[in-house]
Amino acid sequence: MTIRDVRPTHDFYRDVDQALLLAAQPLSGADFGLYVLAGILRRFALEWDELPMPIPGRPEYRVLVGFSGYLGAYAVEGQISVEGVIELTGLTVDTIDLTEADDDELPEGD
Repeated sequence: MTIRDVRPTHDFYRDVDQALLLAAQPLSGADFGLYVLAGILRRFALEWDELPMPIPGRPEYRVLVGFSGYLGAYAVEGQISVEGVIELTGLTVDTIDLTEADDDELPEGD
């Protein structure tokens, strides 16, 4: 089993700060680190090769899609560096509450 080093970037933390402002439930930066970030770091460190490639043919980029009771649905983008360290480069949070969204805001099913 390969365990990779993972480090969040400044851009990732900028996105976290924005997400915490929009979170449905109050969440501090420390809470995010304990309840959400720890799992994200673990998944990237242990499951890099199994995570989906958002850009076909570019294995140095991966994305983790997850759900948190605090943030809702989220996606974390990662990039592996030349040194083999995974850098978390961004966080996107889906802020649409699907129980209250208008029909034209809902994604179409397959």
